Amino acid sequence: MALNEDQALAVGARDNFMVVAIPGSGKTEVSTRYAERVLEEQQDAIIALLTFTEAAAINLGLRLDRNIGNASIRERALSSTFHSSSIKLWRAAYGRKDIVLGPSLNLMLHRTMKFCNVHMEMDDAVQLVDAMGRELDPLNLDFTKKEKKLFAAYQTLLDKDNKSDFNRICREVVMGMNAGTVPSLQELQSITHLSADEFQDSDPLQFEFLRQHHMRGVTVMVVGDDDQSIYAFRNAKGYENFVNFQSEFNANAYALKICYRCGSRILESADRLIRHNIERVDKTLTSALSEPGTVKVWGGFEKEEQTDRIVEMITADCDGWAVLARTNRELDDIEGALSAFDVEVKRLGGRSFWESHHAIIVLKMLYFHHSLKATKFLPVILSYLGEEEPVIDSVMRAASAGSLVEQLDNVMSYLETSEAKVFLSKLEYSSDSVVASDGKAVAEYLRGFIDLCISSQHKKIAGYVEVAADVVMRTIKRKGSVREGVKWLVDRYLLSSRKANNNEETKPNTVVLSTLHGSKGLEFPKVAIINCQDGKIPAQDKDGLGMAHYEEERRLLYVGMTRAETQLELLFVSKASHFLSECEPDQTRAIMKKLKGSNVRVSAAEDIF
Repeated sequence: MALNEDQALAVGARDNFMVVAIPGSGKTEVSTRYAERVLEEQQDAIIALLTFTEAAAINLGLRLDRNIGNASIRERALSSTFHSSSIKLWRAAYGRKDIVLGPSLNLMLHRTMKFCNVHMEMDDAVQLVDAMGRELDPLNLDFTKKEKKLFAAYQTLLDKDNKSDFNRICREVVMGMNAGTVPSLQELQSITHLSADEFQDSDPLQFEFLRQHHMRGVTVMVVGDDDQSIYAFRNAKGYENFVNFQSEFNANAYALKICYRCGSRILESADRLIRHNIERVDKTLTSALSEPGTVKVWGGFEKEEQTDRIVEMITADCDGWAVLARTNRELDDIEGALSAFDVEVKRLGGRSFWESHHAIIVLKMLYFHHSLKATKFLPVILSYLGEEEPVIDSVMRAASAGSLVEQLDNVMSYLETSEAKVFLSKLEYSSDSVVASDGKAVAEYLRGFIDLCISSQHKKIAGYVEVAADVVMRTIKRKGSVREGVKWLVDRYLLSSRKANNNEETKPNTVVLSTLHGSKGLEFPKVAIINCQDGKIPAQDKDGLGMAHYEEERRLLYVGMTRAETQLELLFVSKASHFLSECEPDQTRAIMKKLKGSNVRVSAAEDIF
């Protein structure tokens, strides 16, 4: 693919073109400046700027407000998502139907699996229907008979209920435009120009949406970075769509090669990594910043060592940190450890483990154990441990008759589950005898509560209660006693009225926790990426995709690395990812040498390839 490194905005206002950009180079700014120039030069022009999320569309609108001072010009620039624009066209042609999404989609799929007698995990079913739904002709592609049966049954039930989902709407719109039964944005809103931001995230339906408008004479401009294409599971085509766009739209290609976010040292490391990918547009990464920044690799034997390393770095200076991981579950451990040190944490794109009732029940159990007056927690605790409502009512009546310890035999006579009996029997045990400095004794004390939770529920909840117990353990150690540690946590997470809000502006000294996927489009002064080891980053190739899988995983790490402005920390446990040998070979080799005698592999040649 040929790239011009000239000013992209110098292209003619009626020419199709694309801009391939590096991280932090101002992709969105290019879109809005392009809109401004088109509207100033052509009095009859109306441009629609399309992106993929409502938040991104709102951001585009705000930038247009800032860049275009003339109100009459500004009203000819429209910002929207692909989905919203498709829905307008779809409703103009077909009227109104209910759209299934979120919990309603899950319920529809549950019904579908019963209807067609095809059963799979709900998460797998949702992902399958989404992946097939993003194709133009899903039933003629390489899916299994079982998958096609489920998808066809799902479509049947949507028809039966006169409903649709986002992907079906987009598919019906592009097929309808091709058949002449659905209007284009040109016909509905007199659109003359289309601009697509984050083009690397486009799927076949969105590409066809642009192509149908191009065939009607609409000028199309796209901007994105194929190296940041990390949504293959949503059928995003990344590099493939850039290549097809250049050929099918007869488009000129331009490059944005100056990064205004990352220091040169960070860009060098990211560049070394991503150059191992074959399916990509070759581009130069240049930093505009005077400070080069730092990149450090750290390795340890155990997960707890990595957590301690994160806590040590952040508690020394909380300002500007983001911790990134492959999954939300990995971030639970970090949040738990930071919570014990009173560090403010904000989760992006995922729930805090403290939002899980499995984690909160541990605190309620411990608090009840230390403050018998907190009988308000007793009903929910007994219910969690398997007791029925009539039993709970009897227990509460007996408990109100006087001291619970004195009434214990009477109360115990009503209980039916062994977990509830064990829990209340612990009231006769004095936890004050457990010294905070005796880690083994504290661990054994907490183990009793963890085992009760796990035995009364499914084993899958073990992770939540284990993390909660780890937070309690660290807090007890910091506060000097079991009672004080539990009280501090209850005040912070049970009795406090504050609620985390992902839409609020991040306060100074607040540490952001995010998955690598969730961090896309964001930037932070200091970034730590945890679990940079094979099996995590990159994840296992469960679908047998081979090189395509590892190139996507490499792009995912690349996105995480290029969120950092001045400081980047790459951490691994036991075995360094071969990606670290690609981006920081000298540091990785030196750390592996220090860890010799363990199972760490020194040579990247022993790895996946």
